[in-house]
Amino acid sequence: MIRAIGAAAVVICCSALGLKKAAGLRCRHNALRELESDFFDIKTMLEFNAATTGEILSELSKTSSGGFWHELDPTDLQGSLQDSESFRSVPLLPSEREVVVSAVSRLGTTDLQTQLAIAERARGAMQRAGEKSASECDEKCRLYSMLGFLGGVFVSLLII
Repeated sequence: MIRAIGAAAVVICCSALGLKKAAGLRCRHNALRELESDFFDIKTMLEFNAATTGEILSELSKTSSGGFWHELDPTDLQGSLQDSESFRSVPLLPSEREVVVSAVSRLGTTDLQTQLAIAERARGAMQRAGEKSASECDEKCRLYSMLGFLGGVFVSLLII
């Protein structure tokens, strides 16, 4: 009886690990899609409203679900972005994080056309990364779930 309970616990724990890894991939994909949308909104606000950096941050803090926009200081974007705990918790690769920091820190420092180009370039980078993460999710999410379950079954068979 105790062996059966132990084996079931091992299967459940290993399955949970696989599901957690798959959820991490989905979370990264959702974060990339949200950032792509945010950069599209930035480009739109710049293009049609010629919005200031403060107005952009204010609007994004209201509309975006990527909760770090409200923590940014319009006068020190790069410093406040690197100090933001919410931004550090966003599941991004270092190269993707660098694209976001570079694009956001250059808001309000150049002419309108350059800012539009920066926002479009960042949106394109987030779109490509999102497409790559979507294909990675399609390939690996089910794999991680199944590997977790089957690994748990294998370990429980070794225990019994």
